Amino acid sequence: MAFQAPYLFAATPTGLFSNIDNGLNWKEVHGLPENTINGLAVKGNKIFAACYYSGLYVSNDFGATWEKAELKYQLRENRCYTYHSLL
Repeated sequence: MAFQAPYLFAATPTGLFSNIDNGLNWKEVHGLPENTINGLAVKGNKIFAACYYSGLYVSNDFGATWEKAELKYQLRENRCYTYHSLL
């Protein structure tokens, strides 16, 4: 789970979901290449989703659109990154 008021994000075995009403109503977040999400981080309007098979993706609009993080953050192979080093 990740939180940035008023958004709450939850990764489940069936995909990524978002909520803006304290957990009452959830909607599926589309645009990621897979449902297997190993980690989430949020800072401001950026959401980072670590996909098991596809790598790290980032959204700059609370999950409306996604792009592979390597394009913007130039991650190198065989290196370990923490979410905080990207934020």
